[in-house]
Amino acid sequence: MAFKGNKSSLPSKDCSTCGKSFTWRKKWAKCWDEVKYCSDRCRKQNPQKVNGENYRQELDLAITDAFNTVTKKDLLGWFSHCDAMTVLI
Repeated sequence: MAFKGNKSSLPSKDCSTCGKSFTWRKKWAKCWDEVKYCSDRCRKQNPQKVNGENYRQELDLAITDAFNTVTKKDLLGWFSHCDAMTVLI
């Protein structure tokens, strides 16, 4: 691929780690299909794979599930020493 000065015509991908969009670079010309990360930092911090899914997606689901299972009684028990909870009741 020859770069003609118009960056909008270059192909782009989303980084597997941070999700940021990045564009083709000349140094990736021979291996563009294998490029997954926008930077060395993202490559080094690649999230672990959990059951074939992205680790962040699994973590988001777990956190959402935890928030959905907490009841008002749980909150009262955990924060009974706080005066702030009486305001919320």
